[in-house]
Amino acid sequence: MAQTIIGLDIGSFSVKVATVTSSFRSFSWTGFSELPIPHTERDRPERAATEVLREVAKSLAGKSPVVIGALPGERVMTRFVTLPFADKKNVDSVLGFELEGQIPLSVHDMVYTYQVTGQNAGGGAEVFAAAASRDVLEKYLADSKEKGIDPRVVTLDSASYLNLYDHLVGNDGGTVAFVDIGHRSTNLCIVEDGRLRLARAFGRGGLAVTHAIAERRGVDFAEAEAVKHAHGSLPGLLALDTDLAETCADAMRPLAVSLRQSLLAHRKQTGQAVDKILLTGGGSRLEGLCGWLEAELGLHVEPLALERLDFARVPDLAGNAGFAAAKSLAMAMVQVAGTKNVASLDFRRGAFAYAGDFEFVRERLPALLVMGALIVSAAVGAMIVKSRGLDRALREQEDALAAFTKQNLGKEQRSFSKVLATLKKPAVADDEPELFPPMTAIAVLEKVTAIQEKMNQASTLPIVTPSGERGGPEPAEPPSPDGLHPGGPIEHAPPGRDMRPVRDALGIQRDARLGANPVTSRPSHLVQPPVLPAGPGRPPALPRPDPGDSEDDGDGPIVPHDAAMPVPGGPKRKAPETKTVVTAPTTAKIEIYEAEIDLYSEARIRVETHDANVAGKEELRQRIEAVPCFRDVKKRDIGPVVSIDRHKDWVRFEITFRVKCPKKGELEAEKDKKAKKDGADGDSGAAGGGEP
Repeated sequence: MAQTIIGLDIGSFSVKVATVTSSFRSFSWTGFSELPIPHTERDRPERAATEVLREVAKSLAGKSPVVIGALPGERVMTRFVTLPFADKKNVDSVLGFELEGQIPLSVHDMVYTYQVTGQNAGGGAEVFAAAASRDVLEKYLADSKEKGIDPRVVTLDSASYLNLYDHLVGNDGGTVAFVDIGHRSTNLCIVEDGRLRLARAFGRGGLAVTHAIAERRGVDFAEAEAVKHAHGSLPGLLALDTDLAETCADAMRPLAVSLRQSLLAHRKQTGQAVDKILLTGGGSRLEGLCGWLEAELGLHVEPLALERLDFARVPDLAGNAGFAAAKSLAMAMVQVAGTKNVASLDFRRGAFAYAGDFEFVRERLPALLVMGALIVSAAVGAMIVKSRGLDRALREQEDALAAFTKQNLGKEQRSFSKVLATLKKPAVADDEPELFPPMTAIAVLEKVTAIQEKMNQASTLPIVTPSGERGGPEPAEPPSPDGLHPGGPIEHAPPGRDMRPVRDALGIQRDARLGANPVTSRPSHLVQPPVLPAGPGRPPALPRPDPGDSEDDGDGPIVPHDAAMPVPGGPKRKAPETKTVVTAPTTAKIEIYEAEIDLYSEARIRVETHDANVAGKEELRQRIEAVPCFRDVKKRDIGPVVSIDRHKDWVRFEITFRVKCPKKGELEAEKDKKAKKDGADGDSGAAGGGEP
């Protein structure tokens, strides 16, 4: 909703009214009017403007505008005060007593306002303070209310030009002096990079020029004022009446001296010189005034061009309105949002606070209560909807967390804090799962294949001699071209004996081949073990005879199935003499053809070996069990004696185990426990008298 703001400038020559329309996102200057005051009534401008204010009040009827007024600068005393703190509460409690020592008014007789303009190096505040007598403010408010106008803000007119700085100077910055030459007084406002540096008033303006002309020419006041308005000028190339120009210059020279002294004082105090002077006010209409002031002050002077403002929507700004409207527009800009640097001075404080806001609220209290109830209801409804949405989102997140923890931690968990604590510091208890595997699947396979290589290099099958004794390994020789052993012809075993292991040892060479990985129902690490090709270093393995094929107990000769079996209690029958010729010993091969490694559950290694290599199976299991991180190692046969591709009379078996490394101190405890057990077994054997 747009808001109408009125800048009310009650001068001694006329009353100026600037209208600004402001909305949430923008504002514009939409109107200006100037109502002259008869010169016979200008001694008391507040009383003389009675009819003017009434006309203004009529034009504002029904609009409820915000009216901004101002005390004239010649009735206000200004000071710059430095305080050791910047807190607003402390400034309010101390500033009045600080001003009491600098101006001829007591704390009880003055009204003051202030604006913090900066901070010093020690963290204190630099404060611009303006103080006036209580009687001045009371009289101003009484005269305004008598005409039906109650200004919401009463500021200082000489400081209000700060509100135009951003719009006239903008990003260029610098130090600018606003000089407003009025009828009875002149205002000076110096702004340095958006900071108010000086605001004061001089008791000389266009009225001094009128008196000088009346005295010099001997005419009355009205005629002198008419001459000034029609032909008034300052000395220069354009001056047609040199006598009149000199008269005007003599009247304006004391003002130029006062301006020069104030500018020099500012430069001495701040170290910054004024870059330019923007000239405005009804007295600035004198022809040649800008050039004459440049020569007097030694500074660049130019008219304050309100038509350059991008938010101006008022016609004829280049005419008389451009000279007189600056102060009233600057006052209205106090309430406009979007202006960065604003003069926030307001004398309506304490007992003089604006009461219109309270009356406005009182008149519209029922409507405000209804509106408040609707807003509260809407807010509660929005909170309920939002709460339900958040609950639904929370349940979805908890379900996702439960699925994640069940899959990765082995236990469903719905508490975010507990899961986070577990991830940051894994549990020590044995019943809690490991968060991360102790080693990779590649590392597990590497250890297993290393064990396989060592067994294939070191372990050999025992030699079966003609007498039935087993001996150690001997180097094997390659078979002769005619298929006979170098030591002579091969004598066949008794009937019924399976000769495939012998044929394998004599000349059949196999390459290891891996089978396909099975498809499992849960994700696991499927790793293909390396193929170990046969070569000169790995001759074909000679399998041991299966225990089911003979009655060999490991120490005697091999007896075939059709040999006579002894009958208990009967006569002893001599076993037939067996003469089996066997080749030289060769390495027993163990080949891994499939590996399925699930680091969180179980590793499964499937192996092929000779049917006779029973000891090799158990040795492989024991070697895997000896690795500290491999637990619950088990062996299981998974097939009968078969010919697997190029492997004849080989069998398949599998070894399963869990991958779980011992915790700190656990391995040492297991070694101590095993050592104690071995020591106890030794003691019991000695007590029993040795070997049975």
